[in-house]
Parts: sequence; C-alpha cells; structure tokens
Amino acid sequence: MKWIFIGLALLVVLFLVYIKYSLSQNVNSLNPEAFRQKMANSQILDVRTSREVANGKIKGAVVANIMSGDFKDRVAKLNKEEPVLVYCQSGVRSAKAANDLQHMGFTEVYDLKGGMSAWRAAGLPVE
Repeated sequence: MKWIFIGLALLVVLFLVYIKYSLSQNVNSLNPEAFRQKMANSQILDVRTSREVANGKIKGAVVANIMSGDFKDRVAKLNKEEPVLVYCQSGVRSAKAANDLQHMGFTEVYDLKGGMSAWRAAGLPVE
C-alpha cells in the first residue's frame, strides 16, 4: 500500500514537471536582472493573489490574478503589440499566464524566471 502512494506521488510530480516544461517552451524566460532592464519599455503583469501582492509587488505592475475568473478580461485591456513581462511568486503560474497571453495574440511575452522569490533574492526593489 505504501508503494502505491509513493508511485502515485511520483507520477504527480512528473506530470507537474511536464506541464511546467511544456508551458514554458515558447515563452522567453528572463533572470531578475534582465527582467529589470526590460521593464522601461514594457507592460508588467503580476498574476499573483491579492494576499501575495499585499506583501509587495514590482513597481508599475498591473495585477491580474490568474486564478480569478476575470483574468482574461483584465489582461485583454493590455496592448498586444507592446512587450509584456509576467511574474508570479515562483514562476509556475506566470509560465501558464505567459502561454495564455501568447494564445490571446500578445506578440512579445517574457516570464520572470523564479518569480518574485528570485526577484527578492536578487535584492531588487518592491513597493
């Protein structure tokens, strides 16, 4: 019985890794410093929950929780012809959001590799 649970847990982990990999294949990932350098001429999208955002966000970011029902309506207001920089807490949800944005017709989408955790670890500012 123990081995069944271990096997199922391993399958779930492998499935999640596969999803993360497949979602991020067509998305440009940037490390925190490259993300910061690209911010001047881009739209910034924070896809975290309001609770996460309450602990600080990147200056100028538009907040649109990817888990909310109005996510696509909120991001549809962004300019599809301008670069969009997307981030979440760790990089999983933002990879999905970046993939969704590309399917919605956004032409240039970048994901913050490692998310807000990596941003803070790099000592970059939050508001």
